[in-house]
Order: sequence, then structure tokens, then C-alpha cells
Amino acid sequence: MKPIEARLQIRYKWDPNNANGVDFSAFGESLIGIDHLFKNYINVLHMKGDVQIQAESAREGSVIIDLLIQLHTVAPFLDWQAYRDFMQLVGEKIPTSDMVWSNAELIHRSVNDYVAKNPVDFALFSYAFVKLFKWGSLQKNKITIEHEKNVLPVRHAKGLYKLVKEHQYKKVLSPIINESVSEMGISAKHKESFVIDLRNFSNYLSEDERILPEYKNGFSYKFKGEIVGLESSRGEHLRFRAIDLPRPYRLLTAYPEFGKESQNYVEYYKKPVLITAEITRKSEYHRPKLKIEEIKVIQKTLNLQ
Repeated sequence: MKPIEARLQIRYKWDPNNANGVDFSAFGESLIGIDHLFKNYINVLHMKGDVQIQAESAREGSVIIDLLIQLHTVAPFLDWQAYRDFMQLVGEKIPTSDMVWSNAELIHRSVNDYVAKNPVDFALFSYAFVKLFKWGSLQKNKITIEHEKNVLPVRHAKGLYKLVKEHQYKKVLSPIINESVSEMGISAKHKESFVIDLRNFSNYLSEDERILPEYKNGFSYKFKGEIVGLESSRGEHLRFRAIDLPRPYRLLTAYPEFGKESQNYVEYYKKPVLITAEITRKSEYHRPKLKIEEIKVIQKTLNLQ
């Protein structure tokens, strides 16, 4: 049997002036996350079969990836409710012939026997993935089934809510989290598209995925550590390793004091220092950056292991 196919485009857009450059490893992590997420979407749809996902091409001088998702199955729906929910999700009416069956007949008939005689337009399979991605942004705080006069099947909403709580979007959105890209787009050809950017990416992330939330944007804090890099090719900034932060978040971007450049900090390079710096970031799901206000050498050996 020919597999059910969904064809999607994933587009990553970035700011060419980004001081951090483009971390291409983040794209790989994101695609691995997409592979896991979309396989979970099959479960959310209560469908079944062998799922294969592959990137078919990257083109147009930027990172635009054509995805092919294949569901190899002869019986895609787990039960009647899965069929009805799928049709509701993609905005299709159930054939009227379904309505003339009695409940007893429906119980004893296989949904996939019925679908074989009343084929589903699985060109809408692509549309379903984009719809799930859009609805996923509404499930962070509670299971949501209504939005702007649209209704999501309850089982789909519960499944998407669970994916947020299980951190299934973190890898997918890693290029936005580490600020390699400014937005991601997902689209189904000629049908539907959705953009994830700084305005809405945090909707897919649990509260416990925030990065050092105790450091508030616009407030100043003291940090012990050392300057490990002086960079100016993409805007004046320093690499600062803070010793008192959790290991995954010790390496931070720091910006020079007003009127200074990176080279003004050569005398502090690789020396133990104490800096006072203002936190700057657009989201608590981003690693904080530091705007240096004061820096001084301290007479202490730092354990940076």
C-alpha cells in the first residue's frame, strides 16, 4: 500500500548582524527534535503505522528544508474517534453515509474498513501537522480546546499539552533558544503556514525550562570569573566564564562598558575578575547577556573546572 505522506517546509531565518553568528549544529539538533516531535504527533492524532521522516533538500541560499513524512500503514486510525477527530482538525466533513449507520453497526465495523470504502484525502495529512503546531502554542498553561471560534478535539489538546510538559519542543526550538535564528516557519504547500519567533516561542516551553530565571532583565548583578575571549568581527563583545553559575550556563556573552571596545579589556584577559553587569535578554528562555558596568581584578585563583 502506498504510504500516507505529508510534505512540509521548515524555514530558519536569522539576523546577519547577530554577534553570535549562526550555529549550524543547532539546526541539526532542531531537526532531531522535529523528528521526535512529529512522531509524537502521530500519537496525538491516534493514528498508527511505521513513520519515516527525511529532509529532502535545503535551498534558496538559506536554510529551507523540505520534509517528507511517510506513514506506512494499511490501517491508519486507532479507533472511530481518531477518524472523527482528524476530520475535525483539518476542517473536513464526515461523509453523510456515516450518519445512516446505527451505533451498533459502528461498534462492530472497523473504522479502517470504512475508510477503505470512503477514502480520506490524505493530502490533508500535511495540513494536520501544521494545525497541531499552531494549537501546540496554546497548551502551555492548560489544556485548550477553543481559540478564536475554532475548536480542537479534546484528545488532540491533551496530547499536545503533554508534549509541552515533557519538553518535546526544546530541541525543535533550539536555534531560537540559542539565538542562532530569529524565527522558524512551518508550512504545508498551498494550504497553511505558521511562524514561530520571539513573540511566541516560549509558549512551547515549560516554566522549568527557563534559563537562570533569577537573573532579571535590566537588573545588575556581580559575577566572578574570567574573560576568555575578545571579539569584534560581529560587534564588540567578550566571552566571560562565570564560576558561580551552573556548568551548562557559565559561558556568557558580555558587552563592553559605554565608550569602550573589546581590546580595552586585554589587561583582564584570563585573569580572575569580578564584574558588575546589567542583565540583557529578550526572554528568560534565552541565556542572559551581560552589559559590563564595572570590572576589577581579584586576588583569587578561580576553579573553572
